[in-house]
Amino acid sequence: MRLRDRAGFTLLEVLAAVAILGIWFVVLSSVGVQGLRAEGDSQRRFRASLLADEALADLEAEMARGAPPAADGGTHEVDDYEIRTTIDPFYLDLPTPTTSEKPSGGSAPALQKLVGAGGEPVLSRIRIEVSWVDGPDRRRVTRETFGLDLVPVAAALAAIAPPPVATEADAAASETPQSLEIPAARATPGEGS
Repeated sequence: MRLRDRAGFTLLEVLAAVAILGIWFVVLSSVGVQGLRAEGDSQRRFRASLLADEALADLEAEMARGAPPAADGGTHEVDDYEIRTTIDPFYLDLPTPTTSEKPSGGSAPALQKLVGAGGEPVLSRIRIEVSWVDGPDRRRVTRETFGLDLVPVAAALAAIAPPPVATEADAAASETPQSLEIPAARATPGEGS
């Protein structure tokens, strides 16, 4: 019996197979590590987005209650995230109408520059930045919006609004009694007991 007639693999074939499997293992493990790293980054970015949206919702709720945003902003930390709020005045200069575009009442200057009583703008640019350290880098998520102080705006709009014109329907409505009596329901025979 000769050596070539035996069935089986040679040492060289086994080493080649192990080398191929090793290469595949390295490739698959590096892809897995990259996937885990990407998932972690995605979770941190999502958490930062939620924190930014929450801070923005809190500011919007304050503005809806009629409180203008605080001028100082501020910085605070939640878990490993730093939340920085920046509030800057935003001036909205409306173009000056030409003489042919001016209304007859001459009230356009009331809206030329919307400012509050002390000369401060009624619009504020609000920027919320949530940042965190990710390895050697500092990552961040930013939200930006505008805040409006409604009190000076309402005064400016009232200054340019034409006075209400009384119509016949308004006069008839003022003569209508303020309360209407609703007659009590009477029971008819055969209904209920």
